[in-house]
Amino acid sequence: MLFKGSDGNLWISSDHFLDRFDPVTEVFTHYPSAPGGIEGQVYHISQDGEGKMWLATDHGLVKMDPVTGKTVRDRHD
Repeated sequence: MLFKGSDGNLWISSDHFLDRFDPVTEVFTHYPSAPGGIEGQVYHISQDGEGKMWLATDHGLVKMDPVTGKTVRDRHD
């Protein structure tokens, strides 16, 4: 999955990771899959008005702060 953020960064996801590519610095930032965070495949990426990333995964909806990398997961059964 690919998603272009409002800041121009490109987000790339697979079943084991989420990466952010900054086209200005040409640097990748890696966000690994981890229990309690970004877990499983990311099926959809969106961004809210505050710049937070929303990730739809196998294990629920994840809200991520792209600056700190901190996540909050809303788990489903």
